[in-house]
Amino acid sequence: MKENRFDPHIGISRLAEIWVTRAAARQRRGRAGRTQPGVCFKLYTRKQELNMADFPVPEILRVPLESISLTVKVMREEDDVKLFLRRAIDPPEVVAMERAWSTLEELGAVDDSGRLTPLGRHMAIDLRLAKCLDPILTVAAVLSCKPLFFSLAEKRDEVTQARGGFLTAGSDLLTDVTAYDQCVDLWSGGKGEAKMRAFCEKNFISPASVREITTLRGDFLLSLSDIGFIPLGSKSSGPALNKNSGNYNLLKAVILGGLWPHVAHVNLPRDRIKFDKVSAGTIQRENTAKEYKIYDLREGRVFLHPGSVLFSEATWASPFLVYFHKYMTSKVFLRDATQVWQTFSIDVSVDQFEIERRFARRLLDAQLEHCVEKGITLASENSPVVEAMLALITHDGLSGDLSS
Repeated sequence: MKENRFDPHIGISRLAEIWVTRAAARQRRGRAGRTQPGVCFKLYTRKQELNMADFPVPEILRVPLESISLTVKVMREEDDVKLFLRRAIDPPEVVAMERAWSTLEELGAVDDSGRLTPLGRHMAIDLRLAKCLDPILTVAAVLSCKPLFFSLAEKRDEVTQARGGFLTAGSDLLTDVTAYDQCVDLWSGGKGEAKMRAFCEKNFISPASVREITTLRGDFLLSLSDIGFIPLGSKSSGPALNKNSGNYNLLKAVILGGLWPHVAHVNLPRDRIKFDKVSAGTIQRENTAKEYKIYDLREGRVFLHPGSVLFSEATWASPFLVYFHKYMTSKVFLRDATQVWQTFSIDVSVDQFEIERRFARRLLDAQLEHCVEKGITLASENSPVVEAMLALITHDGLSGDLSS
């Protein structure tokens, strides 16, 4: 069987091929006689069975620890998270706990002294997905369930073409949002479940995933109301909470903020830059997608998964992308990628960008703390800090009137 294993030393999830455990084998044997007498065939020897593990590896030992670390911090704010996790029946490796804590610091969920920040309190419903409304609710749900599109090896090209028909803003996630919205529009528009199923079948969309996304959206909306992030009784489609839903720069900024530091740089090697002579002078020759190389900002060469809508991209408007998941099979692949706004590609060092990001986060933390103390939401405050950042994001940080 294949099982997802997270390697904390290099920060990569691996889809490892392993033997089933003896406990899992016994459980599966029981299925043969669930409704009537049956026969179970085991495709391994008794000797191999003796070498198999008794029980599966606990989940805490094979997943990233950011979410559980933040949850522990919220519930036991004065406790040392690492010491708390060491008391688990199967404690995780120290390096896994340190990597998770480092990510929490980079995201601004905890400060340098180890205390929870105002942003961290609001992020506790889901570490990387807690800054949303309508399209971002869908993004959060898409990343929390099985893929929206079927993965069919025998129809890979057809699936890729169908998904490409929903291409939105150079983003796997926003592309899935568009596909989901069209499914829901068919249902809510009175065309019925049969029409929606036909639409899903034509476009290789999983109806089960559509239903799961809908359920998760409702759960996330309720959680946001419970913590005071949005007014009680709010609807996800409410105009007051969606006035910027069509602002793709802002949506990408939310995705980048939520998935930081999962950022990669797209590079075209100098020897691949060619020019052709024309009557008016010279023009740069168009490059192919394969000529571009992608590097994780911290961990070297990576590759876009073939299922990504960006896999065949040959005209990168911005040389940076943010991704949700990185895992290794034959190569290190990135899943759920989004090309991020042009501001990020300004020619500054990563260290300088980090300083500017931390300064902006301090300003927002102060604003969040003010809202928490007064029992109000950010949306109810006409904050010059929020308005200035919104204008910078909307105009790529390069233009726009910020004087208002």
